[in-house]
Amino acid sequence: MDFKQLVDYLINSIAQPIVGLLFGAAVVYFVWNIFQFIRKGDNPDALAELRQKVVWGIIALAVIVSVWGLVNFLRSSLNLNENPISIPTYQVNG
Repeated sequence: MDFKQLVDYLINSIAQPIVGLLFGAAVVYFVWNIFQFIRKGDNPDALAELRQKVVWGIIALAVIVSVWGLVNFLRSSLNLNENPISIPTYQVNG
């Protein structure tokens, strides 16, 4: 196994599933806090706390997407793989 195969294996087997799970968790966290923000619209103390959570959710999503772009940039710069990594999607049968 050479260096390109090792890096490709690590990215496809470890990094891609982890980033996909983190991205999914960040989306769920963000959407949950948006619903809480709407539900507790009459409580100013709760709104201040939820506003912070929503901002951190947006920051988490931006960081994860940026890391994903950086991984694609490094892969293309080092000619590790000619195909960019797509954000993982999960299909539900039914």
